[in-house]
This record gives sequence, structure tokens and C-alpha cells, in this order.
Amino acid sequence: MVVVALQICMGRDPYEGVPAAAVRQWVLEGRPPPVPACVPAGVAAVVEQCTAWDPRARPGFAVVIRQLEAAKRELAPNLDDNTLLGF
Repeated sequence: MVVVALQICMGRDPYEGVPAAAVRQWVLEGRPPPVPACVPAGVAAVVEQCTAWDPRARPGFAVVIRQLEAAKRELAPNLDDNTLLGF
């Protein structure tokens, strides 16, 4: 899920350009791929919480949705859900 979230945020594979040995080491150490600086802070915080090594420390979907909605309001306060959905 984390890699998919980062792909959505970045528009590319988060491991792009990273040597396979480094990716393997990150996985073995339980480290997620780094969240790039171009990802808005509110979204990065959600992604980082979702990458917690201990699954019990990860937020549930209801919390993730609330946090992403808050990030959306911060990034685009005048954007309503109908506009977002293209209606």
C-alpha cells in the first residue's frame, strides 16, 4: 500500500533510480522508501504514518480519510467535492 501511495503522490516508482541492493536493505531493515520533498506536508505525514513497521501503529482508514481531507482543505480550500469529482 505504501509504494502505491507514493506512486500516486510522485507519479513514478518511489524506488526509481535506487539500486536494487539499497531497496533490499531498506526492506530488510523495515524502512519505507523516503517521501520526496515535493509531496505536500499533510500528505507526507499520512504516508509516513501508514509506513510504520508495526502494523498496530498504522492509522485506520477512517483516520487516513480524515487526514487526507484536511490536507485537501489546506492545499485547495476553495475546491469542493463536486469540483474534485468533475461534476
